Amino acid sequence: MSTDDKKYNICLVGSGGVGTIVSLVLTQSGRANVTSVLRSRYEVVSEKGWDIDSVDHGVLHGWKPYRGKLLLNHLTPAH
Repeated sequence: MSTDDKKYNICLVGSGGVGTIVSLVLTQSGRANVTSVLRSRYEVVSEKGWDIDSVDHGVLHGWKPYRGKLLLNHLTPAH
């Protein structure tokens, strides 16, 4: 694999509407493995994926990123 063909490992924190589409675009480019860090709904997304209905990207049922991780809600914020 040449440098131009390198696949990047991306960690995306936040998978609301924008984060999910960014994850989709990066994954569909074929140039990235995306790990999505989720604060809520991890179990649902992990099991069923996202249903996406987009003018730009079409209708996708059960789409999942390369990997999903749960962000624990009980972490203490930095001051």
